[in-house]
Amino acid sequence: MSIDFGQSTGINFSLSDDQKKVQLAARDFAENVLAPVVRDADREPDPLKAFQMTKPAYVEAYKRGIAFGMLPKEYGGGGLTNVELILAAEEICAVDPGFACTVLVNGLALLPVWYWGTEEQKRKVLGAATSDATGEYLAGYAAYEAALDWAKTYTAGSPHPMIYFQNVGYVLGDVAARIEACRYFCWKAAHYIDQHEYHGELIGALNKTYCTETLLDSVYKCMQVVGVNSADRKHPFEKLLREAAIFPIYDGGNFGMQRRRIHGVLASPDFNPRALMDDEYVNFTKQMETIDTIQHAEAPQQPLEMA
Repeated sequence: MSIDFGQSTGINFSLSDDQKKVQLAARDFAENVLAPVVRDADREPDPLKAFQMTKPAYVEAYKRGIAFGMLPKEYGGGGLTNVELILAAEEICAVDPGFACTVLVNGLALLPVWYWGTEEQKRKVLGAATSDATGEYLAGYAAYEAALDWAKTYTAGSPHPMIYFQNVGYVLGDVAARIEACRYFCWKAAHYIDQHEYHGELIGALNKTYCTETLLDSVYKCMQVVGVNSADRKHPFEKLLREAAIFPIYDGGNFGMQRRRIHGVLASPDFNPRALMDDEYVNFTKQMETIDTIQHAEAPQQPLEMA
């Protein structure tokens, strides 16, 4: 994303040519490789068999450089920035949020090795992962588009499609606004992390709590537009609701971790409430991480020190 903070041009949210290539490549993969297998895999009651049904798509994601795009090129990765990674993730989530998690979980396991491992460990572990194509290393957006298509074609016995009814239009308009707000918040967070050596504890926690909880409510709003038909498994809504309900409580739960991190930073006497607006580095300490916990309560009560 070519964000220019110069006085003459202001803020530019247009994507660069390279970023557009990443976005379109991920969209092509999602629509032409992933989409054909998603529904059948979701209907499979055996989770292992369901995973095996999507495994060819995972292998293709590896071949196209998506699976390890977050790692540096020198270790066999794609060398994507966090902004580019967000662009690719959105396209995949539009088809199947669960598969996006399967791909991105590679980063959960491998990024710590890149951050803190020795050079020998990086060559050994990252090299092994990025050279293995077998796959052993292993929402609201989609609901909105499906609900909009439904509203433009379903009449519910009236003379006109449902989109022409005020309430339906208002609800979908609100969802559309939420999607745009969360999209730009994700871009902002990714851009911030790229600028501050992969540190973004505060903005990352703010991003996850707001966007995941907004996503859950937005999916449900879309289901209200469609009505009881949204429970029919021939439509994507019930799958999207299941996945949207999981996002706030996994990968560092919003209450178990993310809000505690936010609280810890905000409670610091040195915290600048305009830091993110000013693109200022926000330090994060162990004391901030343990606020609201027994460990923090038993520690000497003194102002938090910024390292």
